Amino acid sequence: MSIVLSVVLLCASEGGAQLVSRRSLLSRPVPEYDNYALQGFRRMGRQEFDRGTTLVFDDFGNLLMDGVELYRLTQSHPVFDDPTTEARDPGSQLQKSLLYHEYLARLVLAKDTYVGSNQRLIIGDRIRTRFTSLTMDMAALNGIRWDGDFGRHGFSLVTSRLDKPIYELEAIFSYEDNVHYDSRVEEVAGLSRSLLAAFLLGGYAQTRVGIFDLGLTYLNQFRVDTQVGLAQNSLKGTLPVHDPGGIGVARRPSFIEYLVVKIADETPRDGQGARVYDVRISLNGVERDDIRPVITRHDTEVLEQSNLGANANNDRHFPRGRTIPPYVEFIKSSVAPEPFLPTETAGANGLEVSDTEYLLYWFAMPEAGTREVHFEALVANDYEISVSEVYVAGLIGKDQNRPQDRNRATYFYRVAGSPGRVTDSSNLGWVGFDYGRQTGITVGGVTLSTAVAGFQLSAEYDMNWSFRQYPDLFGQYHQQRAEAYYVNLKKDVGGNGFFGGELFHISPHYTTTLSIQDGSVALYGGVPYFTDLIAEGGAGTVDQTRNTTMELDLVDDNDDRDVFPENHFLPAFADRDGVFPGLDGDLDGRPGINQNNNSLPDYLEPFLLYYVDPDDYAYGDDMNNNGVIDRREDDDKPDYPYDRDSEGVHLFTGGRWDNGLQLRLGLLDMRQILGGGRNWMRYVKAEYTIDEPSLGKIQAVNFLKRVKDTISDELNRFAYDDTFGPLGSITPVGTRGVNPDDLIGIGIATYQDWPLRMRDSVVNTTFVEGRLKWFPGFTVRSNAKLELNFQRETAFHEANRIQDWSSVVAADYVWTRGNWTVRPQLKYMAQRTTDNKKVVLQAHG
Repeated sequence: MSIVLSVVLLCASEGGAQLVSRRSLLSRPVPEYDNYALQGFRRMGRQEFDRGTTLVFDDFGNLLMDGVELYRLTQSHPVFDDPTTEARDPGSQLQKSLLYHEYLARLVLAKDTYVGSNQRLIIGDRIRTRFTSLTMDMAALNGIRWDGDFGRHGFSLVTSRLDKPIYELEAIFSYEDNVHYDSRVEEVAGLSRSLLAAFLLGGYAQTRVGIFDLGLTYLNQFRVDTQVGLAQNSLKGTLPVHDPGGIGVARRPSFIEYLVVKIADETPRDGQGARVYDVRISLNGVERDDIRPVITRHDTEVLEQSNLGANANNDRHFPRGRTIPPYVEFIKSSVAPEPFLPTETAGANGLEVSDTEYLLYWFAMPEAGTREVHFEALVANDYEISVSEVYVAGLIGKDQNRPQDRNRATYFYRVAGSPGRVTDSSNLGWVGFDYGRQTGITVGGVTLSTAVAGFQLSAEYDMNWSFRQYPDLFGQYHQQRAEAYYVNLKKDVGGNGFFGGELFHISPHYTTTLSIQDGSVALYGGVPYFTDLIAEGGAGTVDQTRNTTMELDLVDDNDDRDVFPENHFLPAFADRDGVFPGLDGDLDGRPGINQNNNSLPDYLEPFLLYYVDPDDYAYGDDMNNNGVIDRREDDDKPDYPYDRDSEGVHLFTGGRWDNGLQLRLGLLDMRQILGGGRNWMRYVKAEYTIDEPSLGKIQAVNFLKRVKDTISDELNRFAYDDTFGPLGSITPVGTRGVNPDDLIGIGIATYQDWPLRMRDSVVNTTFVEGRLKWFPGFTVRSNAKLELNFQRETAFHEANRIQDWSSVVAADYVWTRGNWTVRPQLKYMAQRTTDNKKVVLQAHG
């Protein structure tokens, strides 16, 4: 059974087929002389318009269409699932013609207009696609998009083969036919067919109902195995069930050797922890008392033996937040004459972990017969539970002495957590969860918006279903459902006043990401999946950098809103010129602090430093109290309107007057659903602006807030010192430790923990800036910022006052004589950070 999607370009063609003529020269027309000066350059090739069209037939010989082929997606499944069926020809094949790449610049647009309706069909490698910020927001969708507008109604449909979509880059690395392949392929007529694929199907529909705009969203990502029939390939997705070598006898995608349950402190560094009494396993609905776990204790900030030499896990350079169990160390210790990895036993009082410690429960799995796995954990206090799988990679053998070659492990993924931060064991109880690899996700939602009578309303509700299957030929499915919603309302009052608010809830399990873990990813055409050695800290293989895992997200992490998402499963398509969020004030398409489009902010480069100030010298609202103004924050999360695992309310009111005065008062109460943190804040902000074209502009802002914030926000920041040198700072890397050789260098952005300096504080920030033109050609810019943090005593620190002061003075004069222009520039920056208790790093510059 075949499914064919083919896009052709219809065109006229002169004459019919021609035979090679052997007539004499007198009976044939003489070919004319080509003069490109008159007729323009015309390339001869097999895809030119005037070389005739291509007929497209289905598998039964019926003519489907006639034209010049641009894009072809063919997917074939066997009619019967019997792997011994002859003439079986499964596969997912995607082709983009040379005409598409070279003549049409990898973008095709077709337009149709008829009696008030407008429609466009777009095929491209980088299609900007946004439905809503909670469902789909991609800078570069590679696939097909169809949009229609009928006045009060409109729609958008999208589809893509997400995991192997073909980009321009492949042509650079000699992919002449532009057909992807992997290790599960079958050679058919000289073309490579990928037997596995991941697809996107979705759409958005909008209609006008009275005064409201109503929108409906549906999106589905799912995995496909073309080696089995369509009946076994539902929109839930399916795991590969055949030998990775291609056609063969059906069997498991991998032999699971261990399932590893990780229990950790959900909120490290808060002085509390989790207590574990027991973890049990059930197979196929039957509790197995004979399978008892081996328990080991670990610490994320302690270098372990698994990070060293022959016991290396090869996971130091995984993406941040992606961890696996130290299976190399565990397996080698278990077969060693004298085990070197200590184990633990839970007594009557259980086992406790706190801060950066965690416990691993290793369950040895039987080789056959498992279809479903369920766990029960007896836990209390502030716990977080996640699961990983240690499997035999590719069924290549069982040499216990070489687990580096024999085994692989999936990333841990969270399955449960304690609501809030419990410390008295009042939440003691059994927590149940299943294990499976992700096969697909479905997102459905509704939006509502209006703007009438001074009211502005925007609301959205979405539901997410994440489907997982136990990795076996007959593995059982289970699903996890999560919701996300928000309501924003604003009203203008009396010309000058306004009030409004927002209510929001984003489940900790809400996701738009499909995670694909498969050995074939390591053979993803070889070169396109290659990772930058420097950016990845020197790692040289896909296993070392990506763990043969692709994460396909419908909502990009794209904080600077450019054409390149910050992360991409093909590293060459991720943002390579730095991430500079919210800084294109003049809307010229370039970040204001990176005008030369390199990987360094301009404030780290001589001369360019004159035009831009570092983060600590700039002003903006800091509503999450992490020391970085919100519009310059760069994190590693999808760009949802609110953080995952958060809910709360924000109310505000204020006024704007013609004399340049603005006033805003507000209250914010945001809580983490599982994390237990809270951001409680009351604030008042006053701003006054004078703008005289002949004189210049003066702005003064004062922001006073009473805040209790126990939510840690990690950010990606550039490290620098006052003389453009590297900041020697040790950074946490990998799964379990700190590498003392990893120093933050100039131009290297790294994640930094904010030490929660506003657990209970009164904070006042004053900022004054002036841009003055004293006389023609002479311009002066000056600003000063003073932040006072009056910390109240808590269980984590004494009462204290932290003072941070910074100032910038910059001046230049333009002197012109004839064709010569001389522009001397002078800039002075100063910063001073002090506190009464001497617990904050002192800064003087």
